[in-house]
Amino acid sequence: MSDKEMVITLKTCLHGSRRKIYENNLKSHKDKGTMELDDGPGKIYRQIKARMMKFLETATERQLRVKEEGQSSKRIGNPSRQKWRK
Repeated sequence: MSDKEMVITLKTCLHGSRRKIYENNLKSHKDKGTMELDDGPGKIYRQIKARMMKFLETATERQLRVKEEGQSSKRIGNPSRQKWRK
């Protein structure tokens, strides 16, 4: 698959905020005329991919984050019933 086809096909795979990142990135490159260059679509695809990879969380990172959130909520504890009545 050529780089230009990858950039175009990527749009159909994205939803929500990832789609917005794609559209904003593509819009800025269309204004510059990067899409028409030989290596332009490849650069655009790599830039979009790099931007989206910033938000990727591995399974281990997710487990550690959830575990930490659980421990921090235990430290705070639940307020007593009397505090809720006031």
